[in-house]
Amino acid sequence: MLVPGLTGMAYLPRNDDLGLFYGGGLEVALLTWSNSSESFGPAMGRLRFSVNMLTSSEADARPAYLYRGGTLLSFEKNPARTFLVPYFSGDLGGLHVHDLGGRLFVDGGIGAYLVYLPRFMLDLEASYLFTFEDPDDFGGPTAHLTASFSFW
Repeated sequence: MLVPGLTGMAYLPRNDDLGLFYGGGLEVALLTWSNSSESFGPAMGRLRFSVNMLTSSEADARPAYLYRGGTLLSFEKNPARTFLVPYFSGDLGGLHVHDLGGRLFVDGGIGAYLVYLPRFMLDLEASYLFTFEDPDDFGGPTAHLTASFSFW
């Protein structure tokens, strides 16, 4: 089932001249599940795609666009709670910075479902973005806060 969400993010590339990027966007969970049983595998997960528009803290910088698709998988098999459930994530995506062009990347991170209810999910994630081109300039840590809503 499709689950829409709003996301806020910050990204700090290794090149100090680019500044801190921050902004927001949309996320769509293409598939999400919560399986509270003793069966094999993670109890909670999500396949997602997100698009973010980011502004730099540097006055001369133009906006950047970041898009990614990937997954979140909980560490726990059968959590008895609906809050603070830890997960790991992995994504493949692209970053386009005006005047500097686009770069493909992979990222991996850890996070936690701060709240995981049947109709509402709030999660906080920290990851590291590895670009395939110019990793010494564009690689860097990211932070994401996402609120997702299930209407059906």
